[in-house]
Amino acid sequence: MYQVIAITHHHEKRKGVRYLAPGLKVYHLPIVPIASQATLPQFLLFLPYFRHIMIREQIDLVHGHGTLSSLAHEAMYHSHLLGIRSVFTDHSLFGFGDAVGVLTNKLLAGALRNVDGVICVSNTGCVFVKRGPMISDQSRRENTVLRAQLDPNLVYVIPNALIADQFRPSPVRQHSDQSRSLTQARN
Repeated sequence: MYQVIAITHHHEKRKGVRYLAPGLKVYHLPIVPIASQATLPQFLLFLPYFRHIMIREQIDLVHGHGTLSSLAHEAMYHSHLLGIRSVFTDHSLFGFGDAVGVLTNKLLAGALRNVDGVICVSNTGCVFVKRGPMISDQSRRENTVLRAQLDPNLVYVIPNALIADQFRPSPVRQHSDQSRSLTQARN
């Protein structure tokens, strides 16, 4: 069994801990978003919150999601320091030739330096990027490996779809021998 706990920044009317139906616990941290609900990197200011939640919730696995999510990057970095396994999901296909791509790739490489696994998401086999050619799953995997300077054995490709009815939290309180997972993402 597993339990999912989410960490995000606060929203106007959402602060502190909230419980969503059934069994999903969300921590809304006192971090102010800037444009497009993104947050500036907090670096060590995020660590006390993150450490407290990891210990309190007895987290076994941290999942970060979003190449441009500063909270996800920091969760990947801090989880390694706390000895907690981590996995990151990447949907992006940033290039190598412009300033945004270069900066993003450097941030991603630093954040994923010590992850236990990386998931690349495909769109049922291939994706269409900026009216360009179709990109295969293998190309998506290679793009992530190159951008983040990763060991190719850590990177897996999965389809970008799931059947939501198969992923419902258990309405029954789970036992203490369960695994607990934390997902860290922008919104």
